Amino acid sequence: MNHDLQSVSDANASRMLTASEVIVRLRITKGHFSKIVNGHVKGIPPLPAIRLGRKQLFRESTLENWLRQIEAQ
Repeated sequence: MNHDLQSVSDANASRMLTASEVIVRLRITKGHFSKIVNGHVKGIPPLPAIRLGRKQLFRESTLENWLRQIEAQ
């Protein structure tokens, strides 16, 4: 892989998403999203977040891995 492609890949892997961006991407309500993040949905593992005070950020690669994990169940 050349360095230009590696840089793009690294940038995508470390891209951070806000809760609002994840909610739109998953097409769910804010309330359901809150339950998922806090581990209150039976059969679905909590979505890992990076907390900065009250703000939550989600690594795009973590979201993709989390979705694959749910799909495999």
